[in-house]
Amino acid sequence: MEDTLFIVDTMYLIFRSFYAFGGRQNLTAPDGTPTGAVYGLANSLRSFRHGLKMKYCLCAFESAVPVFRHEISEIYKANRKETDPGLKVQIPIAIEMCQRLGYKTASVDGYEADDVIATVAAQALRQGWKVRIISKDKDLAQLLALEGDIAIIMPSTNFAKNDHYVDANNCKEHYGVPPELIADWLALMGDSSDNIIGVKGIGEKTAAKLLNSCGCLDNLVAQASKAGRFSQAIVDYKEQLAENKRLTTVCMDVPLPWPVESLETFGISQPKAEDVPFFVKLGLNLPKLIS
Repeated sequence: MEDTLFIVDTMYLIFRSFYAFGGRQNLTAPDGTPTGAVYGLANSLRSFRHGLKMKYCLCAFESAVPVFRHEISEIYKANRKETDPGLKVQIPIAIEMCQRLGYKTASVDGYEADDVIATVAAQALRQGWKVRIISKDKDLAQLLALEGDIAIIMPSTNFAKNDHYVDANNCKEHYGVPPELIADWLALMGDSSDNIIGVKGIGEKTAAKLLNSCGCLDNLVAQASKAGRFSQAIVDYKEQLAENKRLTTVCMDVPLPWPVESLETFGISQPKAEDVPFFVKLGLNLPKLIS
């Protein structure tokens, strides 16, 4: 995988580590700072680095300020609870930790991590690199429609099993629609995690059936009479569907802080002597994290 850029949906791993690992939520640094999410992220990166033989990697993070989708919809992600203080305090620590472990990191004000991932992936593919995205976010499956060698790796998997890899060939088998219809699919059925309200009564399978039949969301709206009992609902929801599509489509022109021109930009380096006190302060075993 010498010419492969791995892009990590780091925020997913942080949230997973904080909420899914039971007692690890109670891990703290000597000064009392919560470290469970940071510890879980570090271990995940170590596992990926060895299991996938990663040499080049980017860890993507969320914007620290509201993103452009909030300008499109006032209710976008409005259903989400305030981030747990014990998790919130760990996010800047996680960013610094990734950097000190030798990983390239990126977050851009006004854009989500998905947008950063999409922009870097698109530019990397144009450079002729292979791209592997580590995430469970179904929004990112739309990137599989890009030209080039790109796939999504589901975290917490046995890396020897190809069924944990989603690419252009098996996307429809995995989600019910091909990559080019992922954004349409999400817009039609809605996405509760982002508070995107789809057409009432249309779930994953029905949305996939309708879109595969019509070819795309625009065609479905234009041919709503063919949607059976959902015909009127689709007509009535036309404007909302257009807004939904803008919300579910990832942005691929994020203004990155650096050019995507050389794989070496994303080379994973070893921590330096000056990084050791950071890990000591957190009570983390640095040699174990990089072994």
